Amino acid sequence: MLLNSLNLGVHNIFLWKGEVKSMIYSVDFSIKINDRFSTIHTAFVYALSVSECRKSVKEIKNKLAASQKHDIHIFIEETLAC
Repeated sequence: MLLNSLNLGVHNIFLWKGEVKSMIYSVDFSIKINDRFSTIHTAFVYALSVSECRKSVKEIKNKLAASQKHDIHIFIEETLAC
C-alpha cells in the first residue's frame, strides 16, 4: 500500500510503511547522429536508486561501446515501484 510519494525533481522515492522500495528502471542506450538520438539498446534494471542503477548500467555500456564508433548516451526512466 502506497502511503507517500516524495517528488525530488526527476526522481521519486516511494514509501510504504516507512520503507524505501526498489524500482524498475527503463534504460535506453543511445548514440547521437546528426543531432538526433537513436536508441541502440534498452534494458530494464532493478535497483534501489538511480545511483545504484547507474552502477549496473556501466557494464552494459562498456560492452556496447566496444562495438560503437559514437559515444553512448544513457537515458534512465522510472518504470515501476516494487
